[in-house]
Amino acid sequence: MCIRDRYMGEHAVTVYIEGCFLFLTAIFKKKVRLPKESRASNLAAYLNHNNLSVKSSLIYCLVKAAEVDVNGILPLINELVAETCAVLLITSTNQNETKQSSSFEYLTTLPIDSSLVDTSKLVERTKSVLSREGQLKNIDLSLILTLKSVNLMITALNDYLEPYLSLLIPLILQTEADELTDTIIEHLANSIEVRHIMAHVPNVLRFLKNSDTNSKVRTARLLELCWSNLDSDAFTENADLMFRVILRGLSFSSDEFYQRNEQYDEQTLRSLEIAWIKSFEVFAMKSNENQLKQYFLKLTKWSEKGYAEYQRAGQFEYYRRIIYFELVCHLIERLSSYFVPFYVFFFEFAANYADEFARKFSASDKPKRKHMELDYIQHLHLRLNRLVLESLRLCFVNDKDEFIDSVKFERLSNSLVNVIDAVELPEGKYRDYMIENLQPCLIDLFELINNDFKWKTVNYNILMKSRADNPEQRYVTWRIILGLLDHLKDRYVSLIHDLLPFLAEGLEDDNLEVEKTCKNIVIRLEQTSGENITEYLKQGV
Repeated sequence: MCIRDRYMGEHAVTVYIEGCFLFLTAIFKKKVRLPKESRASNLAAYLNHNNLSVKSSLIYCLVKAAEVDVNGILPLINELVAETCAVLLITSTNQNETKQSSSFEYLTTLPIDSSLVDTSKLVERTKSVLSREGQLKNIDLSLILTLKSVNLMITALNDYLEPYLSLLIPLILQTEADELTDTIIEHLANSIEVRHIMAHVPNVLRFLKNSDTNSKVRTARLLELCWSNLDSDAFTENADLMFRVILRGLSFSSDEFYQRNEQYDEQTLRSLEIAWIKSFEVFAMKSNENQLKQYFLKLTKWSEKGYAEYQRAGQFEYYRRIIYFELVCHLIERLSSYFVPFYVFFFEFAANYADEFARKFSASDKPKRKHMELDYIQHLHLRLNRLVLESLRLCFVNDKDEFIDSVKFERLSNSLVNVIDAVELPEGKYRDYMIENLQPCLIDLFELINNDFKWKTVNYNILMKSRADNPEQRYVTWRIILGLLDHLKDRYVSLIHDLLPFLAEGLEDDNLEVEKTCKNIVIRLEQTSGENITEYLKQGV
């Protein structure tokens, strides 16, 4: 804090030192009162100073004073909040024209009482400061100090901040200060009544439409924390609004995907997806069964939304399905068997998409795959199918009430086995993709059915893939069989009779990796069964 600034007169220095003294006495928790009203007015007037270091320091002093004498600060609250927002606006948008433009547009159209904060003047004053490079010294320190002030303000002025939340919240959300910003968001969620925050959410979402990804992630985190604090009555009262907010939040990531299109980057968007998915997790945990069914059906319809021709050309319709199945995987991990009956909403799509994926990437479909030449489109399909397989695997693990009956088993088992046909995955990905995603799904399907006849059916269908022309497909098939054997151990013995003819062929395969894998299977079988499998194979049994 520089008290020798050339803009400061003698009286201003006196007032500033009084503020610092007030701050210091508050720290030591001494019983103090604010200066006389005239001096308090001088403090408020000095908040308009363009020097950020001075302004942010004085804000901190006043907020610390409010911890001791809140009534003495209340006459200054409009100026205090306005100047706090000004510093946040300056420090969070400095050298970022996109942020400045969206922030200024939001503030000038914000329906807030001008007697509280004149947002037009706030914007003009901010623009003036941003245009003067000399006023932006120590900008990082000013930001940190102001954020600390906001954190204290949430406690000290808790009962008086509600009218200003539509101004404060977006500026906090767009501020890049990592742990400090996260701390404020957590404090805000735990200290301000949820109904007050929810009242300003529509304005906040309007601001977020043109804001950066990190701001949208922080918004989801704020709402997740807020909703965790709701009781059942408050949840029911706010459920419709909460769900609309979630859909808008989930749409943020699909919107950003469409804007990026060929520059699709899973890592960039994943944090945004996961943040809003977690907010829906909280929503689901607060719902009763009927409420969750009602809202999940709406979510399913949202994921099935059709798109214009120019959007379908970029496979845009698949992206919402990706978000949807990501959400399904999170929900079943949280809700386990309780969530399995909800699979009725998307079971048919999952089975159909497994078929579609196998067809799209099969060798026979290669001439038709011109639209798949773009890397991001291939990546979309790989990711969606990975999530579909994982969601089904989790269903198998958690199905305690026979959701997967004989009809669903027959429908699904063939589709899953046919995924092995997708040999035309991007170069180098086929093996790892199948072993990491398809193999665990098939293993857990075996665990679920635990029926020799059904095992034989699936096992035989898998073994038939070992006769494919493509050596990679044969290799993957035998790796899946090896995975089943390693997992089922002696329970696989009942399937040996069907296995041996195929295994004999595999041991004579021209591909060395296939041959080696089959030899490993023979060793495992002999260790598991105690039988001389090699001798059986020689005898042609």
